[in-house]
Amino acid sequence: MKIFILILILPTLCFANDPAVAISGKIVGRGGDPVSDCIVSMEGGKLTTLSNASGEFLLTSKESVSQKTAPYIVNIDCPNRPRRTLKLPDTTASLGEIKIYKQPNFVIILTDDQGYSDLGTFGSGTAPEAPRDGWLEKDRIRIPTPRIDRMADEGVKFTNFYAQTYCGPSRVQLMTGSYAARVATKNNGKGKFQGLFNGTGGVDLHPSEITIAEVLKKAGYATGMIGKWHLGIDKGYKPVDQGFDYWWGARYSNDNGTFPLYENEKSLGTYNDMAHVTRDFTTRAIQWIGEHKDEPFFMWLAHTMPHKKIDASEQFKGSTERGLYGDVINEIDWYTGQLLDSLKKWEIDENTIVVFFSDNGHWGKSEN
Repeated sequence: MKIFILILILPTLCFANDPAVAISGKIVGRGGDPVSDCIVSMEGGKLTTLSNASGEFLLTSKESVSQKTAPYIVNIDCPNRPRRTLKLPDTTASLGEIKIYKQPNFVIILTDDQGYSDLGTFGSGTAPEAPRDGWLEKDRIRIPTPRIDRMADEGVKFTNFYAQTYCGPSRVQLMTGSYAARVATKNNGKGKFQGLFNGTGGVDLHPSEITIAEVLKKAGYATGMIGKWHLGIDKGYKPVDQGFDYWWGARYSNDNGTFPLYENEKSLGTYNDMAHVTRDFTTRAIQWIGEHKDEPFFMWLAHTMPHKKIDASEQFKGSTERGLYGDVINEIDWYTGQLLDSLKKWEIDENTIVVFFSDNGHWGKSEN
């Protein structure tokens, strides 16, 4: 009889020592690399643990969670990665590998009034032998753009798209994802084109419009803009009012070889060094990226070149056979390479999407 009772009691004791919660797994990123320091927590109970250096975790408790029915919710929060929420049918599970990739970084490089065929990858130097339809003899002289050409070779090349023919509306479309005529501005109602332009040829983008910077900032991104804004010159309309954490650049175009220079809300006076504006904008962008390389970031680098008045630094003057305009494009290409090299040096190139494009084509027939 005693032996019979002992047999009944032993299973009861073993069950009492089993945890009510036992969830294990391994968190990995791209390439299967382990992800450490992720907070793993279970809703319905004060259960939290961290993934170790091998990415492994064990969420365990002898106490039952307050929730009585499935699904049981487990949240995984890793540094610089989106939250992963798992819905489990039971409170005990071996999940194996859980892939949580870093949020990608975004860099947009926008040139001002650059022609379609100014880049080798878009046919620079391949104008018809008999000049026609606006082509000139010099359009048959190639502009060297090796770094941007390499971007096209290694990435995705877009050849068919719609564009606005003015600076402001093209930037409106970029920032909002909407056709310019549908966007609300300071002087018009949504969907009305009248009053779209302000006195600088730009657009006063209404604060009620949602920009890509605002969306990414809400998602935990650092947001920075270097260069030409042209979407509002009054308080409430600057980049720092439209989702950007930081701005250093021009309020509008460099039509006369100058522009008002700003840092966030602060006026820094007049900038007139067109020979070095590409250098200054790019080095500022690289510096900002370096300061935020350990977190998800969005950088919009908006050049003023090759909008006229054009100029190039001494290093690039005479670097092409296409005159000063070709030198300007060659310099933009070189500094684009400097930015790409920085991403690679910091080992964030594989997790950064870089897009290069022009806003609305060239200002004259001679540079198509």
